[in-house]
Order: sequence, then C-alpha cells, then structure tokens
Amino acid sequence: MGRKPKPTQVKLLNGNPGKRPLNEREPEYPVGLLDAPRNLSDVGRKEWLRVGNLLCQQRVLTQADFAVLAVYCWNFQEWIRVTNAFKNGKARMIAATPNGYEAVSAFFVIEGRLEKQMMSAAVELGLTPSSRSRIKGPDKNDGGGQMMELLGGG
Repeated sequence: MGRKPKPTQVKLLNGNPGKRPLNEREPEYPVGLLDAPRNLSDVGRKEWLRVGNLLCQQRVLTQADFAVLAVYCWNFQEWIRVTNAFKNGKARMIAATPNGYEAVSAFFVIEGRLEKQMMSAAVELGLTPSSRSRIKGPDKNDGGGQMMELLGGG
C-alpha cells in the first residue's frame, strides 16, 4: 500500500510536477459547510463552525466532506470532555485494579484513541502543519481566480 494519491486540483495548483496524466473524471462536489450533526455538543458545534469556516474560506471543504468533519468534531468534543475529567480530578491516568495493582486507566486509553482518531481526520482535512504544507492555495496576487476556475466558479 503506497501513498494516497493527490487530488487532481492539488496537482494542477502545483503545476503537475510529476507530469503524469491527470484524472479528467475526478468527482467535483459543491464547496460549502452543511449544518452540524445533531449529535455534537456545544463544544463540537463550535469546533464545526470554527474549522468549517476556515476550510470554506480556503475553498477546501466540500459538502462531500461532511462525515470527515463530523468525525473530527465528535472526537474533538469527546477528547475535551475526557481531558477535562483529568483536569477536574474525576479521572486518573493510573487506576488501581481489583487485585491492588496499578494499571493505565480506561479514561487514559479512551483519551488516546479519541486523540488518534481526531488527528487522523485532521490530516484528511489538511488541519495539521505537515498535511497543510502539501497543499498550495490560490496565488495571493491572483485574487483566487485560478482556484475559482479549477472549482468551476471563475
């Protein structure tokens, strides 16, 4: 299993450095932010709006990305809840077993899994410095014209 292929739009913005044939039939979806899923708490909804608006401003988020953004925001809200439990003393990283031994607590394991899933979705959305560095946005002197043309709006 090799690297994930770059989207055609990204290859075009980078000038198709590999000079390989481009996927002329790659699906195109409308850019935009849908309403947040109902299962998100206030924390998750705030993150939905914060991240969704950032990605829409860069014209990176499409309506097809709904589930990826939902996974990111749900894991974010639950990660915040678990880390607050540590902060407030309601959970500990080390817990005593019924036999009196110390072991990693279930809360700590859950926190790690939530963080891993959140970061995985963040990478898919281009929210980490390394994943973002692979994407070239519109030319700042272009006013977004090249990007708008690629997205079918210019």
